[in-house]
Amino acid sequence: MNHRFLQFTSALCASTMLFAGCANIKDDQQRTKTEGALAGGALGAVLGGALGYAAGGRSGLAVGAAAGAAVGGAGGYAYGSKVAAKKKGYASDEERLRSMISEARSERQSAESYNASLRRVISQQRSEISRIASARKSGQNVRADAGKVDKNISANLSDMNNQLERKQAVASEVKTTLAETPSGADKQKLQAEYDSLQREKSILSQQISEMNGLKRDLSSASR
Repeated sequence: MNHRFLQFTSALCASTMLFAGCANIKDDQQRTKTEGALAGGALGAVLGGALGYAAGGRSGLAVGAAAGAAVGGAGGYAYGSKVAAKKKGYASDEERLRSMISEARSERQSAESYNASLRRVISQQRSEISRIASARKSGQNVRADAGKVDKNISANLSDMNNQLERKQAVASEVKTTLAETPSGADKQKLQAEYDSLQREKSILSQQISEMNGLKRDLSSASR
């Protein structure tokens, strides 16, 4: 190759300086595609020019470089588009994971608060049933009081079961997300929230059993 060809290939290589301009493209997806096109075009031009020069001298150099740049640019853009799509998928997965962590944490905190309030409600209703049982033994008519307590217990059970169903739905979604997520700090956070939510679900299930037991105790105490 003569000096003229070396000058030409040097100019083509210098075109990679355009990558600096890519830094000004704020959209990461478009920047990745553009970088791919520039890299492919520059490489294609060099290779095409080399082949063209070998086949047709200086006239072949120009033709080969132009053709190589076109083909290389198109291929580079296609590859850049593929990488951009992959990046977008990563960003979407990360956003989904963090959203799931937030939702699981919120549901776990809600369950903790709800379970704490249920312990107080169960204690109060147990006291009411004991009072009704004592009044019944002394010959008092406890039908009205027993009816009120029974109504409260039924309402509580309905709400408790709805809460458990909600917690179960969130836990199932978290479990699916965990199975699809690669190892990492965010996955560990989500796993911790999932484990805590599962514990609160277990406590809620236990308190539902207790509430059903109170309903049976009330029935016996008011006979």
